Amino acid sequence: ITEDIVVPRNQIINFVKKIKELSKKYDIQVLIMGHIGDGNIHPHFLLDLDNNREKLRHEKLRNELYAFAISINGILSGEHGIGKAKKKFLNDSLDKNALNIMKKIKNLLDEKDILNTGKTI
Repeated sequence: ITEDIVVPRNQIINFVKKIKELSKKYDIQVLIMGHIGDGNIHPHFLLDLDNNREKLRHEKLRNELYAFAISINGILSGEHGIGKAKKKFLNDSLDKNALNIMKKIKNLLDEKDILNTGKTI
């Protein structure tokens, strides 16, 4: 599972350390890649999606990682969007006014809600 999280450039080292710490804590191997110039980090977690215990450990890891990213003024997506896993963190990660504007744009362009039906935006 590959993540798409952006952190301020001066926080990249702290974020990579946190990824490694959580990977070790939850016993999940990780490869870390990204575009350092814009702070976009793509940790790639290696897990067996048929293993429910492993999936649960990954979910806990992911939740801690998202919370940490938000705490250092990061955002949960730089290019791949907010999906179901990140949805519960959306209000904590985006300004309420920005979120309202995004919803208005979505409604303007997709008034019948046929694009990404059931998604937040």
